[in-house]
Amino acid sequence: MKHFYRFLLLISIAFSSAAWAHAGLNSSVPAQEAMLNESPNTLELVFSAPVRLMKISLQDKANNTIALPKPSNNNSSAEYVLSLPKLAPSHYTVHWIAMGEDGHRMQGKFDFMLHAPHHDAPLTDREG
Repeated sequence: MKHFYRFLLLISIAFSSAAWAHAGLNSSVPAQEAMLNESPNTLELVFSAPVRLMKISLQDKANNTIALPKPSNNNSSAEYVLSLPKLAPSHYTVHWIAMGEDGHRMQGKFDFMLHAPHHDAPLTDREG
């Protein structure tokens, strides 16, 4: 009987942990700490489960906010793709707030860097 109660306890813990699991950000493009050489055209967020993206913002190193399309709160999705304007070289931070289908609010942030375009200096003939 003692083993039966242990078994029930383990099963209840396993199911309660699964019930309390919340969606999180699985990946993004640009990725966390990406170092880019050209401005990305889109910002992509991929969550572990469908969420409603409530708010998203993009800020440069000087804390200037870059305008992004407003997310649609009507439908839940596990993937969001937002158009980006042409970005200047800087360090950027993406802040997001989402609501899981269970009503749980979550938030997070990630950074990426856009370097200035690298142009090779033209070779010149110094001889002669």
